[in-house]
Amino acid sequence: MMPGVLIVYLALVASTLYPRGTEPLFFHAGVTLAGAAGLAFAAYRVHRAVAARYLADRLRDPKRAARAYERGTRAGSALILVGYLALVSLGHWPLLVEELLDRTVPFLASETGMAVIDAAIRFLATGFYLAAVLAPVPLALAASWMAQHPAERALRGQDFRAGAFLRFRTRMLAAFGLIPPILLYALFNALSGVPEWQREMEVYPFLTWAGMTVLFLLLSLFFPILLRAGFRSRPLPPGPLRERLDACCTRAGFRCRDLLLWDTCGTHLLNAFIAGLSPRLRYVFFTDALVDRLSPEEVEAVLAHEIGHAACRHLQWYGILTVGFVALSATVLEGASRVFGDNLLPQILAETALLAAYFGGVLGALSRRFETEADLYAARLVGDPLRFAAALRKVIHLSGTPAVRGSWRHPSPARRLAFLAGVAQFPLIETRFLAGLRRLTILLGALVAASLVGAGQAAVSDLAEASARRRRLEDRERAAALWREAERLRHDGRHDDAVERLMLARELAPEHPGLLTRLGDALAAVGKGAEARALYAAAAGAGPRDLRLRQYLAVRTKPPEGR
Repeated sequence: MMPGVLIVYLALVASTLYPRGTEPLFFHAGVTLAGAAGLAFAAYRVHRAVAARYLADRLRDPKRAARAYERGTRAGSALILVGYLALVSLGHWPLLVEELLDRTVPFLASETGMAVIDAAIRFLATGFYLAAVLAPVPLALAASWMAQHPAERALRGQDFRAGAFLRFRTRMLAAFGLIPPILLYALFNALSGVPEWQREMEVYPFLTWAGMTVLFLLLSLFFPILLRAGFRSRPLPPGPLRERLDACCTRAGFRCRDLLLWDTCGTHLLNAFIAGLSPRLRYVFFTDALVDRLSPEEVEAVLAHEIGHAACRHLQWYGILTVGFVALSATVLEGASRVFGDNLLPQILAETALLAAYFGGVLGALSRRFETEADLYAARLVGDPLRFAAALRKVIHLSGTPAVRGSWRHPSPARRLAFLAGVAQFPLIETRFLAGLRRLTILLGALVAASLVGAGQAAVSDLAEASARRRRLEDRERAAALWREAERLRHDGRHDDAVERLMLARELAPEHPGLLTRLGDALAAVGKGAEARALYAAAAGAGPRDLRLRQYLAVRTKPPEGR
């Protein structure tokens, strides 16, 4: 099935690239809310039908039924993503979320003038907004999990309650799919809203991408600590198993902060993973069921696989690829903005294509090969590919995972076992695989280097244009000061003086739709209706992205009735 984390990431892209200024002036909020509820209902019905089909067919042909179930759940996951895209593009869900947040928590749009408090408000506002914008996706996924529960229980041959299954899947989605991007965007918006930093990013646009990259690396560094707290993990207790695993770490030259037990809410899931770029902040997580149901020798084999990810520097490679992806995005979007100007559609299409290629192609393909490389490392560490394969086979059997079930980032168990058996019989297979992986990483490294060079050229271009950007910024700031002064004059009833200040401001920012609108209001107040209407038309033609301003201009530019 398409993993929920991938669906959330693609949904996040769709919501953040929502093109402002193109939404309808008026729409029915009730229809959009009904669409969000309908998405969850449709996800439940589709996955319930898929689960019922599996339960009906599994006794006749278990393997065929399992494959059909995989195809059905994959199609259901795609339906959730397509439905959310429709909710964003046709139902204008991000716009509705903004309206609801403005009405229910207005303090999130306020400013106090104190930098720290304002940054905290921006952090909360971004977090609330993204959580609400993404809400239809986890709700639809939760509905699909509830529908899948009977089939998953039968497929795995395990008895676990629906509530425990839902809690575990929700916790996994939050830890890997929701919290990291929301935290990253919220931190970035909180810091980028600081006036001094905001000014510099307007003058040097490449600082936006550089700042996002630095925040991503910092979040990646400390993310394991958040995982430990979120999973309610506890250290593996002292005893023969702990001593055996510590000895394995010493033998491999592997360092980490701790080995942790991971609470799986009673779902009997057998799994393990490693998290952390730095040994001082690195943890290896084992599910409670894995430690309870495997022998110490088999748990050691699982640990050897996770050590393989660290020894082969897979975690560092993921960080390098992400930095390269950010650099490539910066280069492509810079080129698109130069060619197409303020037209957002080419930028949206370019970013979507890049994300699809990165997540759907590069990251998935490389991750599957890294899993195989970690299997090979574990086989060498435990001394025999067949011994490691036996431990892997037992994990697969006890977890109830179908042999044909692969994933976006993992080969199917059948493929992994067949590869290990082939390596045990023909060692040349391992040599050829590692040579192919080395060629792939060299190619990807060259692409990352080229992306960084392109981003560097974009940064040099920004530096060359910095003086012109700074002059335009200073003109806008002087125009804003004149605008504020005009507002005070209008409040005092000095409309002619207000018009004079706004005319001066217009010379500094001739295409600012908000300024043109306010000048039109000032002219209308002194009886110059024809000039005011011309300014309203000019403001509307400038393409304002603020919905309230567009609605206001639509009323002001509406022809008088009776003509």
